[in-house]
Amino acid sequence: MTDHNINKSYYMIIAFIALSATICMLVEFSFAHFIVAEGGPVETISAVLYFACFLLVLLKGGVPFFISRPYFTLLPLIFGLRELDFDVRFTGIKIYKVKFYLNQDISLLAKIIAFTVVAAIATLLVLMIARESRAFYAELKQHSYIGRGAFLIIVLIAVSKSIDGLGRKLAAVGLAVSPTVLRNAPVAEEFLELGIPMIMFLLFWKYFQRSTSGTGGVSA
Repeated sequence: MTDHNINKSYYMIIAFIALSATICMLVEFSFAHFIVAEGGPVETISAVLYFACFLLVLLKGGVPFFISRPYFTLLPLIFGLRELDFDVRFTGIKIYKVKFYLNQDISLLAKIIAFTVVAAIATLLVLMIARESRAFYAELKQHSYIGRGAFLIIVLIAVSKSIDGLGRKLAAVGLAVSPTVLRNAPVAEEFLELGIPMIMFLLFWKYFQRSTSGTGGVSA
């Protein structure tokens, strides 16, 4: 698959999630709710794709790639666990919320473990930004599959997070929230989040395909 074809595949994924979200918004509410509910089909597929990304990078990259770029191996795993709500599974409060650490019913050990996990994730993100930003901009200027894929992932993350809890956010600033917005925002969010691991898997697959064939790609 050429760079041109893989870039086309990215946009086919965007078209797919846009069409799927639109159809889901038009069908009966109970069915749409089932599709995008916590633990529903869309969320489950997203988690499976993240774990597939983790295994792909782990198996294809091996120890050398993990040592040089641990974030590309671990972040897909972390995102997959996040899709399965592991950040709230044991206490009902997200571990990156201040109220988690102020809650008297949560043990000190649980707080220490949670803080360590959050600190490790933050470290991975900072490390990735520090090491990869320059290469990302270079790839983006070249319109390479790496640059476009990474850019689309960033956009999907930003947009999906911006509409997460949209009704609550609008109400907080005194804006009226229509029932249509309350119904459709979660649908859009879940399908946008589905697009992230789809593009991520395609990007990693192409990267390692090129690396193993010796036809280019960013070296580890």
